[in-house]
Amino acid sequence: MTHNAEGIWQGADHIRALNQQYGLRGPVAIVVADVVRHAHSKMYAAASNRRSHEVRVFRTIAEAEAWLESIRERNTELSQDRTA
Repeated sequence: MTHNAEGIWQGADHIRALNQQYGLRGPVAIVVADVVRHAHSKMYAAASNRRSHEVRVFRTIAEAEAWLESIRERNTELSQDRTA
């Protein structure tokens, strides 16, 4: 994990380049407990989300898992609506 704002933006740009090369990835849940890393992770998420990547930062694994499950359920419903 990078520990400054410039590194956060570089990380987001790197992920964007990988997506262009290999295709889009799914949503990412980042779990961090300490305040500094939480703030840095939120900057990364903001940079990623501006580039159409779904990234969220959480303080607990349970919160992250609940969010990922809600994404899965949403995608399942959208898929079913398209085939109906």
